[in-house]
Amino acid sequence: MWRFAYKSIITNKKLQIRTRVDRYGQSLSTIKEGEFMIRISTLLTILRKYVGADRRNALDYCAYIFSLFMKEPETDEDIRLDETERYYPFTSEKQKSAAQKLLNGTRGIPDDVARMISAHFDKSNFLTTIEALPYDAKMNLCQDLLNENVDCNDSNVSEVCAELFNSYIKEALGEPQPNNFGVVEKRSEVGEIIPPVPIHPVRYSNGKVYTGDSVIELSPYLQLIQGVTDDNLAFIDALMEVYSEKENRKVEKSDVSALSSVLKNHYSNQKKAYFSAANLEHRVRESFSDGDVQFGILKEDTFDCIEMVYFDDCYSNGYERLQAVLKQAANATPTKSALYNISGLYGALEKKGLCHIFVNERTIKSWVNPYEENI
Repeated sequence: MWRFAYKSIITNKKLQIRTRVDRYGQSLSTIKEGEFMIRISTLLTILRKYVGADRRNALDYCAYIFSLFMKEPETDEDIRLDETERYYPFTSEKQKSAAQKLLNGTRGIPDDVARMISAHFDKSNFLTTIEALPYDAKMNLCQDLLNENVDCNDSNVSEVCAELFNSYIKEALGEPQPNNFGVVEKRSEVGEIIPPVPIHPVRYSNGKVYTGDSVIELSPYLQLIQGVTDDNLAFIDALMEVYSEKENRKVEKSDVSALSSVLKNHYSNQKKAYFSAANLEHRVRESFSDGDVQFGILKEDTFDCIEMVYFDDCYSNGYERLQAVLKQAANATPTKSALYNISGLYGALEKKGLCHIFVNERTIKSWVNPYEENI
């Protein structure tokens, strides 16, 4: 049973925003009521360090940044306006003062500008521009926003900025911001709304995610370990290959009981790790609308953390390679997925289990022969 009150939270793909204006008419935005606010002037100043930094003055910069949120002229009327430099905002010297005041925080978006953008809104050019930034620049942008209490990471910062900008436009037009602004709903089989993964820090305990005054109850654990059929799991075959090399004899799945006590314990621990990771995937997928996406990001980030260790040629056998990779995974801190913000949701065991999921998915082909195409 889902039990949560869906308030204003940032998600990985969409951003719920409540806005109000200050005494200058400046749009203010808050992710969770009373939690933080960021002015449009602050956002524009931050963005200017990374996008449009070569624009020589406030008017040129505003013309550039606002144009990124508009589609190309399509209708005859749009083309006519563009030919007379009246389609894109801030292309007239008459708007110089408005642009300067917008950047220094003494006014909000002019009504005529907001109406024009709203009628032709398209964030695709802005998203492309942000995504094209070098990795370090994007991380610096994230840090600047985090300093203003805007939760984001390098995988969602473009969407976060775009949805903030969209909220400023709507606020300038006096449009109310509904509580479910920008959220693509996903429902369970019984019609209950499935929430997205929150990307601000929250807490997991006893099967529940606590997000302030809201509670999300996760899907139950799968009963995987008891009675599972190992025959179709590639990671089991990969472990048998490791044990065969280490004991210098052919080890079949039926021979596990004859392994040394060290390897029997090792085998048991690897199954436990794998099924913990598989359970995490199941619960995330069933409990959050973007669970598949976020778990995929977690896998990619984790593999990036272990890739160099896995392909290192310093090991004398596959067992050493496997142990080194498991250690690296357990100690890694993959932060790109929004799941990272759910404190207590997963730990070293699940991260080690991801290594075995990589084997099942053929991302890792063999612990003994990492470069071998077919095992």
